[in-house]
Amino acid sequence: MNHFIFTILHGFTHRSNFFDGLVVVIARAGIWITIAAAAIFFIVLFSTHKNWKGRGLKVFLREIGVIIITVLSSLVVALILKAVFHESRPFIANPELKPLFTYGGHDSFPSGHAALLYAFAMAVALYHERTGWFFFLFALLVSWCRVISGIHYPIDIMGGASLGILIAYFTHWLLTKRMRKISR
Repeated sequence: MNHFIFTILHGFTHRSNFFDGLVVVIARAGIWITIAAAAIFFIVLFSTHKNWKGRGLKVFLREIGVIIITVLSSLVVALILKAVFHESRPFIANPELKPLFTYGGHDSFPSGHAALLYAFAMAVALYHERTGWFFFLFALLVSWCRVISGIHYPIDIMGGASLGILIAYFTHWLLTKRMRKISR
């Protein structure tokens, strides 16, 4: 099923220069676009918050801290799992395959991009649900563009997404519980 879905999605490439270019931009620049969107979101959140005296600033800094720890944790765990599983990228496993671009190391599972983007989206959603959904949609778009471009298999994306979401929940639970104990 993994190869079947990959073949269908990658089959859309090499037909339109515009489509291929759009997929490449989204797949390659997705992390940087997310960082820019996150920076804008937090600047707007910071500048529009009504109560910065007392608890407001602490809450804001705690949210950002939990989100940063979540994202970094998901990336570290994804890199460790890549070293454990050693799954080849599609264009390495199948030399006849023409990816839209070549990327990084040989290891494909789990997708570090998906882990990072989904962890970020889930961490944001735990504090700001509507904004989190925006980042989930963007994570979905970037992740599947990486499949279409021939860089990942669908299972890589699903593994990275699951990993990111689980780490976000666990980190949020652990740090929130720890912070409550400290503030008592």
